[in-house]
Amino acid sequence: YSELCKDGHVPCEEQEDKFSLCFVLATFVLSFMSLPVGVFLDRFGPQKTLSVATVLTVSGCVGMAFADSKNFDVFLPSFMGLAGGGVMCLLAAFPSSFLLPQYQAGLIAAFSCLFDASSIVFSLFYQLNLHFGWSRRDMFLSYAGIAVVVLMPTVYLWGAQEKVLKRTIDDDSAGGDGTFGVNETKSNLSVPPGNSINNSRDSFSNPTMPVLSL
Repeated sequence: YSELCKDGHVPCEEQEDKFSLCFVLATFVLSFMSLPVGVFLDRFGPQKTLSVATVLTVSGCVGMAFADSKNFDVFLPSFMGLAGGGVMCLLAAFPSSFLLPQYQAGLIAAFSCLFDASSIVFSLFYQLNLHFGWSRRDMFLSYAGIAVVVLMPTVYLWGAQEKVLKRTIDDDSAGGDGTFGVNETKSNLSVPPGNSINNSRDSFSNPTMPVLSL
């Protein structure tokens, strides 16, 4: 956006306004998407959530790599794609903590810390450009490749895990009769004649009384 600086002084107010707009909208997406992503995760599961997150993250990285404010201005949607993909990756990681319940609290804390620490990536990119001359295109394309390498196996593993869980649930359902483990035999529920305590006590040993088995 240096072309917005009419007097030739970079940075200028117009350029900073564009950067601020990208940052504000990406931050809004990052916060706002938590609720709809949570609903999507509950409805479709971690595998589909990570699949969408992979598409958004890789698309955002590729867009940042080839964006040009003069001819191909996709900085804003690329930032928003990275924000949306990031929050989907975070929320989709939480269910994996249930696979190791003894470490659940530590895993959730680790996911949150790593998500917050991921903001250092852009500072790292700046240092690589400043000291080693790496171009924006090279860095974001490399980052997109890393995202594919990391996320695609995770998508596959979640799919395999969901198949195992579904098979286990189907096996458990096949072994039961749909009564949630409680079976009641047909019996005569009438109270035996007489009102003595002995008659009432003896009625519980009568085989015609209801039998509940857990």
